[in-house]
Amino acid sequence: MVRQARQQIQALSRKTSSSASMAQWHQRRAHIKHLRYLNTLATTWLPTRFHALSPALKTAQTSLGELHDASVLALWLGKKRVKKSHWLNAQRDWKKLNVQLEYIHQ
Repeated sequence: MVRQARQQIQALSRKTSSSASMAQWHQRRAHIKHLRYLNTLATTWLPTRFHALSPALKTAQTSLGELHDASVLALWLGKKRVKKSHWLNAQRDWKKLNVQLEYIHQ
């Protein structure tokens, strides 16, 4: 499960955080959501090091969701940009999640 999730997230990470499109950020969120639910379902069978992944998954999913919501709102209001703080939060939490996945995979 972790190997598969790591491969999916690595594929999404090939573009740097700053050059990823909004659709790619949304795709990242969908993968995080699936991984989070899988982790929750399988937590009793997984080694304890996987339990530490849950907070990072939740935080990243929330940040990317807020970025998506801000993007939709900006489009609806006719704005060309999303607040920088939404981008920075999403990038920060995405990087933290990748570090956590690297640790767990070792």
